[in-house]
Amino acid sequence: SSVGVLLQFVFGVLFAGLLENMRGTAGLVWKMAEECLG
Repeated sequence: SSVGVLLQFVFGVLFAGLLENMRGTAGLVWKMAEECLG
């Protein structure tokens, strides 16, 4: 059904956004750690 396809699309977008957000957060933590360790 079209509703199932729509739900899959929405979940796909949310999941992609979550991964992108996690990667950005990890990069930020990494930068802070590098600065602290010098």
